[in-house]
Amino acid sequence: MRIKILPLLATVSTAVFLSSCSQTVINTGVTVTIPPKRETPRETPKVEIPSVNREESVLEEAEERKPQVEISDYIFEKEINAFEGLTGAKVVASLPLFGNPPSVNGDLLVVEEPQRARIIIRDSLIFELNRDRIINDSLIRAVAQTFGKGNSLIIIAAFSDSSGTNDFNDLITEKRAEAVRKKLESFGVPSYRILAFGCGSARPIAPNSTVDGRAANRRIEIYVYPENMYVDGVCGQR
Repeated sequence: MRIKILPLLATVSTAVFLSSCSQTVINTGVTVTIPPKRETPRETPKVEIPSVNREESVLEEAEERKPQVEISDYIFEKEINAFEGLTGAKVVASLPLFGNPPSVNGDLLVVEEPQRARIIIRDSLIFELNRDRIINDSLIRAVAQTFGKGNSLIIIAAFSDSSGTNDFNDLITEKRAEAVRKKLESFGVPSYRILAFGCGSARPIAPNSTVDGRAANRRIEIYVYPENMYVDGVCGQR
């Protein structure tokens, strides 16, 4: 009598196909492990985020005409208005309603800033060319009249262009700053409320490669701070 023996592989395959358990034991003693059925992951519900039309938002802000800083936030508003009335200086806000910060070029300019007032004066309005001799003190007098009262701190910073040597630029700006300080004292501003710095050719506000640019860089800047305000790096700050 002949006995037909089925191949082991076929037997195992049939057993795996028919079984629904995680493990199936075959008569031959071979154990086959069937991995559990993976569940289909549930899809995370999508959250609809409304898109923001930036252009429309900007137009709405423009129509409302809301400035970034209210004029009442300018700490020296009253004094700046008085200085403008005396001198006819151009007054601009440091935080404009729209666009970039204002240009600081000009013969006489006052920049309103939330924590200080900044007065920029072309050197030719005060000094003799390349010298520290004051030929017109009317603007210095106006500073004393409008900002000299109270307990505010007045800082004088003199700047030059880059055409001279560093030693000359440092020296002439130091002498000019000191001359303005003494003139303010003569107009009644206490000396302990005035600081003077010669900044040389540091921090140009215009290109030194042009005649107009060099003229703009030769200037006196006067910063007025409220009492107890911390001040540092006068020649390097913006």
